[in-house]
Amino acid sequence: MTNRGVEGLLITVPAFTARKAFLRFEFEKFTTVFLGRSLLRPVMHSVRFDYFHGMRLALHHTRHALDDRIASVRDESTNRRSHSIARGAYITHHPAGAAKAGRLFLAANGLDQKNTMAPLERQKIEALLVGGGVKLPAWLAEFVPPVNRIYFKDPGPEPSFGWIDTQNYLLSLWGSELIASKLRQHEKGIPAAR
Repeated sequence: MTNRGVEGLLITVPAFTARKAFLRFEFEKFTTVFLGRSLLRPVMHSVRFDYFHGMRLALHHTRHALDDRIASVRDESTNRRSHSIARGAYITHHPAGAAKAGRLFLAANGLDQKNTMAPLERQKIEALLVGGGVKLPAWLAEFVPPVNRIYFKDPGPEPSFGWIDTQNYLLSLWGSELIASKLRQHEKGIPAAR
């Protein structure tokens, strides 16, 4: 890459891992920016969607329409760090309080009708915040109608209450802008401060 005059790297780190991700590469000759949250080492400049704010925004708009009867289903296996951030926002900002919210934040891979329906019926859940890439089981899809769901992706033609745009297109633009800025500052290698 150096022979071709490449000075900046915009790296998309695979998010589909629940494990810690590390990258070994000689960064000394490059200005590098990562897209996403899944990389732990080395600690580099990064641009990423703010799942904390996204979850807070989803709760804010949903509670004005449906009070505090809101559950969330997310898939932890795609990116554990983003999942934890979204869970923190959900528990912190849920209008019913942290104790109830902790029981209503559901892992997509652990959903079974027998154990999940009782707490949802007891809390009279009317709205569902659905993480990106989550495939709802048929029994849950029937329990909360599509018009009472907020998705963390574009649901396409499916009816919904709304969706949160994770701004993947903008992230790549912001990453390119950050690389350009760091190149103008002659910054290469692993940054001392981010």
